[in-house]
Amino acid sequence: MLKELLAAGKSGDKVRLFMANRSGLYEIEAILNQKSEKSFQITPKQ
Repeated sequence: MLKELLAAGKSGDKVRLFMANRSGLYEIEAILNQKSEKSFQITPKQ
């Protein structure tokens, strides 16, 4: 779902992301860029 929402945005659009963990709720503002390949990887903790 997140991938589709971000793909619908245009380069230069601002998006707000909300994340939660045990420490609390965090808000991050990001500006979309034209690069569409993943620059990160999520791996399970071993």
